[in-house]
Amino acid sequence: MWSHKAPLFIFVFLLFGCSARVDFQDVDIKNNHTETIMVDIWDLESSNMVDPNPAVSVDEVSFLQINSMNSLTVSKSDIKGDSGSDQFRLFLYEVREDSAFYKKSFSVSSSQEINIHHGADGYFID
Repeated sequence: MWSHKAPLFIFVFLLFGCSARVDFQDVDIKNNHTETIMVDIWDLESSNMVDPNPAVSVDEVSFLQINSMNSLTVSKSDIKGDSGSDQFRLFLYEVREDSAFYKKSFSVSSSQEINIHHGADGYFID
């Protein structure tokens, strides 16, 4: 039996239950490590289909390079895939001469400032 509140419930569900596009804010990524890194950035949903190569030639990829102790501002156009979300996955590679070696991935949002560090247990962000 329908209640007089059913139309309100349907309206609220349609308004808030459907996913909406989120405004992406530019993100600053800082490399706090002594080595140059490269990042390949995908929207979170599309990143589930990515199988990162363990090693790539630096001159053959379109990854973003961040030199030691430098930062880079990432805009929406730098993100591969497009789910309309502000969530993305950052695939991190460490550069050695003319090759980049996959190290780790991080799921983050555009509301974060990302600081990449390297410690005894490998790479981490804060």
